[in-house]
Amino acid sequence: MDDYKLSEESATAQYDLILSYYRLKPERAMSQVQSNMFRADLTDSIRRGEIEVDIGENGISIKQNLVRTYKKIPSTIEYREVGGKAKQIAMKLGGDSNEYDKMLVFVGYLTGIDKTLLPELLSVDNRNMERLSTLLFLA
Repeated sequence: MDDYKLSEESATAQYDLILSYYRLKPERAMSQVQSNMFRADLTDSIRRGEIEVDIGENGISIKQNLVRTYKKIPSTIEYREVGGKAKQIAMKLGGDSNEYDKMLVFVGYLTGIDKTLLPELLSVDNRNMERLSTLLFLA
């Protein structure tokens, strides 16, 4: 039995907050199949309480509550609002490296977590970080 904290409707509404806030249409940047997969994965993670999304006076707040415990990574990862600087740093510091390394630089900038620690995330924690970062890079 799945242990959901939110209804599918509530989780979908939180996912849609991200899309609405950044005026994103993921299907324009990825295939419909990928877009649907991201929606399903992230909505499911939101339902489980692994991801929280809120919009307040200070903009959007996205938190990733980790399923596992890690020595040097906090149990909740908070993603800053995306701006051009985060993308610029990812492209500059990621240099000629592969796209995954650029994503780690991007997430490191948004979260304040050293990019060398992010590969320590396992299973669901890693998947959630990858899905969120890919979606946020579209912003």
